[in-house]
Amino acid sequence: MGPVGDHHDGADGTSICKRCYDQSTHRCTACGERRIVAAYLETGPFCPRCHRGQPAPRGQCGQFRPVYTDLGSDGRSLCRDCARAGMFGRCAGCSATGPVDRGRTRGGRLYCAACWSAGTCSGCGQRRKLCAEWPIGSFCQPCYAKVRRRVARCPSCDERHPLIGLDAHGERICGPCTGIDVDYRCAGCGESGYLIIDRLCERCLATRRARELLTGPDGAVADALAPFLQALIEADSPGAVLQWLALNKPAAPLLARLAAHPDTLGHETLDGFPQTLALHRLRQSLVHTGVLPARADYLERLVPWLEDLLADQPTTRAHLVRTYAHWTVLRRARQRSRTSGRFTYGSSDAARAKLRAALRLLTWIDAEGLTLEGLDQGHLDRWLLSQPRSSGASPGSSSAGSDEQA
Repeated sequence: MGPVGDHHDGADGTSICKRCYDQSTHRCTACGERRIVAAYLETGPFCPRCHRGQPAPRGQCGQFRPVYTDLGSDGRSLCRDCARAGMFGRCAGCSATGPVDRGRTRGGRLYCAACWSAGTCSGCGQRRKLCAEWPIGSFCQPCYAKVRRRVARCPSCDERHPLIGLDAHGERICGPCTGIDVDYRCAGCGESGYLIIDRLCERCLATRRARELLTGPDGAVADALAPFLQALIEADSPGAVLQWLALNKPAAPLLARLAAHPDTLGHETLDGFPQTLALHRLRQSLVHTGVLPARADYLERLVPWLEDLLADQPTTRAHLVRTYAHWTVLRRARQRSRTSGRFTYGSSDAARAKLRAALRLLTWIDAEGLTLEGLDQGHLDRWLLSQPRSSGASPGSSSAGSDEQA
């Protein structure tokens, strides 16, 4: 006697074993093909493929879906969505008929999962996913953060809190005075406001992260970096500092490198780093806080930029461009900087254009099989005509102009 599968019902309602059940083939009511019968329903036998798509007999939603369970509260079969939601009805938000939840009710009205968390934000007035509902209204995530950051003195208790409640006269007061038992105080400084992680506010998190990045191998922050650390702690926008010091931002590894070798801190050390925008901003911050002395930064950036430009050039060509840069371009730039007391970005851009032009000229000479000693005005004019107009060279430039450009 073989095992009897309780879910295998014959045409007369008796239970049969799996072997006998598999051998029972009939013409499927849905597809019309003769196959093994998966179930006998009121309309007739159904094969396994058609049975999986049959609507739930006397189901709540009546949609063409597989039967998930027969254990409905009213004894009716349920599909997966109806069984998980617990109910099926019309959503008060989108008016669509679908699965609803008994717990998602506002004012006695049922809502589906999408409409339950969505609504009109009291802050921006847009329909978004809501994350907070206070006496002053419901708020989306960005507006929620704005309300929490706007800490003011409560007229009821005279303490500084986010004013999320209303008194009898409609005046905004803090949550505790309204009866909302929510503690918005930072675990670090004790101030009430917007908390990020570990129940810490933005300023406390920025302070902790700055100390972690600036702590040296000896477990302390070097005296040379102390003014910079203090400036980060006292910044007017701790949220911006926290974002700047994020571990996935380029400033974090730069600060870690400086903290690992505080004795070598200086402009020369920074000149040896890759010359990126993050490095330039860090240098400006160190100068502003007094960690590094002020300098004509746009002028001094030219030297490390030139070395990056010549890194992959042949030795002879790099030597010629470097000599031209130090004895002509940089020397004249430093003279103008001492005379006028300033060296702007435009001055730096003009100097870079001259050095790029010199490098292009030498590259063209090598490609044409010429020598610098045998170069004449005809060669220069031919080179100028071959240059794109965006390079700053004009086809009608004179020999004096071409010399200045190079």
